[in-house]
Amino acid sequence: MFRAVESDGELFLVAMYYVKPRDRVASKISVLKLDLLKRAKVEVMSTLGERSFFLAASSKFGASVRAKQVGLKENCIYYLKPDDKGLYVYDLGRGTTTMYNPGLDLEDDVTPELLVTPW
Repeated sequence: MFRAVESDGELFLVAMYYVKPRDRVASKISVLKLDLLKRAKVEVMSTLGERSFFLAASSKFGASVRAKQVGLKENCIYYLKPDDKGLYVYDLGRGTTTMYNPGLDLEDDVTPELLVTPW
């Protein structure tokens, strides 16, 4: 599965690999930086620097944030999955995923919604 993310005027593709399509946790995540001005050059990224990416469950696109400005960990990919209430955080530097459960009282097949406000 690929998701496009624009960050500071640059275009990235986030590639998520699963052992089985219904797996909850991606077995590997890669970030590719696309440079369309240089004959479609593709660079595999080992770090996002001070950024983090958000990927919603129902979209092929994502958002980028300056992690420390919003109180999040840098160099991470935060993602949601359809029919799964968990928030998954992939640390690009370590190559590990952590899952956060928003509450035991919520059904497991509830998909969270990501809301962004302009202020």
